[in-house]
Amino acid sequence: MRENFFALEGEKRDRILAAALEVFGASGYRGGTTEEIAAKARISKGLLFHYFENKWGIFSFAYEYALRLLALSWQEAGGGMALAAYVEAQREASAMYPALPLFLLRASRDKEERVQSLRQALGGHARLDSAFSLGMDIDGGLAAGAWLAYGGLVLDGLLFYSLEQGHGGLQSYFSSARGFLDSMQSEHRCPGDFAP
Repeated sequence: MRENFFALEGEKRDRILAAALEVFGASGYRGGTTEEIAAKARISKGLLFHYFENKWGIFSFAYEYALRLLALSWQEAGGGMALAAYVEAQREASAMYPALPLFLLRASRDKEERVQSLRQALGGHARLDSAFSLGMDIDGGLAAGAWLAYGGLVLDGLLFYSLEQGHGGLQSYFSSARGFLDSMQSEHRCPGDFAP
């Protein structure tokens, strides 16, 4: 069925994907409906099911696509472990799909068993799933990996506050994220991995 989706013209394909990211980003897998996705994409529900067999097919495709797009954007932003590159990747990906950061955040917290299994199978959010499991270094400070995990958790908190709680949207998040990364770097609270 996905072959039908890939055969679509780019604008219509983008509308459907953007609608799925927005609906599932706002309501999660369980709360998002195919009716909402079809309405936001400006297509019929029957046509939506011509492209995807069911709601799970839409969600799993959107999740895999979002992870791949973020990974590609991260690579283009310099990759590596730098959280600044991660934020830049989010900025690049959200330029195409504004709902993508919130969709990925909600998917990373979704308790639905199918979503958790998909996340595990695709390795999504592994950076945060192992937060602080790297422990302490010899000097009693946080190891570099734990700093990255901590930074990732703070960034996700800023994203949640800005988008889900309605405090300023994406631009507010990117501004706050840049401020957080700059302060961590300037106060020497963390290793150079926060730097761009």
